Amino acid sequence: MRLGTDDGRPDDGPARFDPRRGAVLVGARDVLIAYNIWLASDDLAVARAIAREVRASSGGLPAVQALGLPLASRGLVQVSMNLLDHRVSPIPVVYDRVAEAAARRRIAIERSELVGLAPRAAFAGRTPASVGLLDFTEERELDTYLARLAAEPRSET
Repeated sequence: MRLGTDDGRPDDGPARFDPRRGAVLVGARDVLIAYNIWLASDDLAVARAIAREVRASSGGLPAVQALGLPLASRGLVQVSMNLLDHRVSPIPVVYDRVAEAAARRRIAIERSELVGLAPRAAFAGRTPASVGLLDFTEERELDTYLARLAAEPRSET
């Protein structure tokens, strides 16, 4: 987009760049959940095939991006995913789809991992252990983190 054109019109302020004051651009997106499922296999082609099955761009689950990647240090592969909207494709739906695709290939799931936090609602009533998150604690829930943050005393500086 270009400032000063119809498709680049700002929400507030003039549609021109002020060389003295500069400009500020702010973007926002919903919660992105980085969720990986480790397969009990070292076959990268299988991880990539499963990723193709589950990602939205290949006709899989909506709001899911997925890649098959090696975990060289562990001798395994993973289906690495970004869940762009957990209300459309919650973690259990994604886990079950990957598990079904892996089972058709006679491959077990080793475990899952969450990179960062996830809202409690993303589990859609299932336990974290039921989606392969074996060492999950309440501190990994976005809701818990935000509640603690809100409860912390604020210092005036």
